[in-house]
Amino acid sequence: MRGHWALLLGALGCVEPTTVTLLDAHRFDEDDGLTDAISTQDTRLMMDTAILWGDGALSQDAQRWPDAALDAAPARDADLWPDAAPARDADLWPDAAPRRDADLWPDAAPDAEPAQDAQLEWDAALDAALDAEPTQDAQLEGDAVPEPDAAPEPDAAPEPMTCWLTPAPPACDQAHELPIPTHFSAAVGGYRQGASDIPQDIVTNPLGANNQLGGCYPVYAYNNIPGPDDYPAARYSTYGVNGAQARDWATTRCQTTGVPVRHLRAPGAPTSGACVTQIIHGLEAGESLYTVFLPPNWDAHAPPGTYPVVINGFYDLNSNTFETHGAFIAELISDSGLRGQRGAIGILWNGGGALASRTMNEGAQDLFAAMIDQVAARFGAHRRNLILFGGSRGGLTTLMIASNPRRLNYRVILGVAVAVPTRIGTLATWASPTFPGLLNAAGWSVGLADAWRADWRYPAGCGRPDMAGMDRVSAHLYVLNGARDPADADQRLSLISPRYLAGLAEAGTQIELEITGHDFIVPYAHQVQYGLKLSEFGVPFHFDILLRAGHQPRQLANGEHPYEQRVREGLSLLMNANVNLDDPPPAFIGPNSIDYWRVNRQTQQLEPLILPEGMAYPFSVELPYIAFNGERAPLVAVGQPGTRWRLGYIVEGVAEPAYSEGVIGDDFTDVRWLDLAATPVAEATYPCFAEIMKPGQVAWQRIPGTHTPSGAPCQTTVTTPPLLDYSAIQSWVSAPALSGFPATSWGLSEL
Repeated sequence: MRGHWALLLGALGCVEPTTVTLLDAHRFDEDDGLTDAISTQDTRLMMDTAILWGDGALSQDAQRWPDAALDAAPARDADLWPDAAPARDADLWPDAAPRRDADLWPDAAPDAEPAQDAQLEWDAALDAALDAEPTQDAQLEGDAVPEPDAAPEPDAAPEPMTCWLTPAPPACDQAHELPIPTHFSAAVGGYRQGASDIPQDIVTNPLGANNQLGGCYPVYAYNNIPGPDDYPAARYSTYGVNGAQARDWATTRCQTTGVPVRHLRAPGAPTSGACVTQIIHGLEAGESLYTVFLPPNWDAHAPPGTYPVVINGFYDLNSNTFETHGAFIAELISDSGLRGQRGAIGILWNGGGALASRTMNEGAQDLFAAMIDQVAARFGAHRRNLILFGGSRGGLTTLMIASNPRRLNYRVILGVAVAVPTRIGTLATWASPTFPGLLNAAGWSVGLADAWRADWRYPAGCGRPDMAGMDRVSAHLYVLNGARDPADADQRLSLISPRYLAGLAEAGTQIELEITGHDFIVPYAHQVQYGLKLSEFGVPFHFDILLRAGHQPRQLANGEHPYEQRVREGLSLLMNANVNLDDPPPAFIGPNSIDYWRVNRQTQQLEPLILPEGMAYPFSVELPYIAFNGERAPLVAVGQPGTRWRLGYIVEGVAEPAYSEGVIGDDFTDVRWLDLAATPVAEATYPCFAEIMKPGQVAWQRIPGTHTPSGAPCQTTVTTPPLLDYSAIQSWVSAPALSGFPATSWGLSEL
């Protein structure tokens, strides 16, 4: 075994001085690049409840990933109008008032059949619509994105209404415009405006039989191979709901808030002064989709600048609406516009695409600006009083849009984010079992199932000749934001880049951030670095540091997340009719501050943590639970600057452990590498522990091997990876975790 010990020492950078120098050169100049990866099971892409809390708490139903087939295909209202774009009222009936919902949409009146004449007129208009090609959206560069067709304006402004005071609002039963559009047509295998089919967007078994490294194994169906600014599901939703589901959802919202909810299809003809929350589904801004929530008492004559706006940008639009954030947004907006309050507008946005897009391409910022222009012009939104929120990909969207490096015509005054990747370039290089969720993300971005492997190259003949031969990191970054070099992605196109930070400072954006330790996707170290940079650039902030919590937000006893509470509180300030929206925004957060929380392994609850005097960030180190011979994995430490640290691996039959040693830098971080590409070791399981020596101390302090997120003994198993596709690899290398916090990485922590 002594030979094995020497090999492990070499892999840890402890034998050859040149190796140590190489490790030092890689300290933290590599940056963070990939983003949200979510565990997958049963060969279907799924959102695990605790992992993709979906920027909020997901219901059990949300564990069915919307891109996969629903357990029972809902009866589609679209069966009556299979792939049709719904004709707009003003187009069909130019000389008359728009028809009632039940005339055009029989599903809106479930117990009545449409009049025969209306059916014939609809069929004729539908045939004409299907014969015409949908108009292409204007190019973002140089051309404005076209506005959606405007709804007919009323002849005169309605009298101001207070709706109900007591005792009862209008009935929860409403005449909805259904089905909810997906803009996907099975007949064409892709986008068709107004269609309501449900795509099977993910290939069930991408690798298939007789696979080999470097084959062409697409992740997405319909010949969708992602490229720069070209993402599957940008213009359609991968999740569908039938009429009964949509009505039940609206009724539940009404019963919760006392305010009726009405579904409308894009472009929609919302009623001015209505005592309901009106939701217009499937609006389009260039290569992206959004859904708008209008408050009770919404005024069709309100000019731009009337209503503050709250926005979330997560993955699939309809999934976000019906399973993730739609309920929260509906409740926020239903509470506005009543009792003398100013109304507010809510928006759910798909950020430019589903899985392959993370809203990192700067073209997404043009899409967002175009969307805000539309909502301001048509619905009276105030484009400089925006509140954005979200976690994981939603948090990344929040901060990328809020940073607004090219100073487009909007302003985010409050950004609330959880578990956000901030160094896109470096993160792409860290796709390894140290952060196992990143292995999935490589396949999602590139769109090929085995792209997680370090020795992978983009194969020829896969539909992207410009990418043939690219390595995993270059291909991944190229699809995400057009960069190929990690340093370029960090310096120019990441949240940590000076131009993005300066944008936040110039706009005066206030930031509420939950920083997550031992996160299986987003390195704790990168989040800490971003927090330091926010302070350096003078951006107002409050941080909650969630130690050992992994990739999920803090939750209150009532089930609400504090980040949602912050959004609610912020919006309530803007809803005060005495606040002038053209004045400087109110203070949403107090003086810059940090609060600490820690997972109690026994109760599996986050509890407040008071740090010892003089301690800023407690020491922790993230490392792989499984390591691959032939590949490298980062060992990422966070702690007090100047702290010496070492990670010890116990080798069977050898008296002394094999150590990797480092020193925490001024940015509170340090990185070493378990380099099994340069120095393979025996395939075995190696127990591990850590030791630290803080400035002023003269003896090493041992961190026991049970100070892992779950309390299971620390160990790393070295093995050779099988050829698993993106849907299996992450679960294969995942470490032991607490049932309440399953989305954790592996490693050790001081507290």
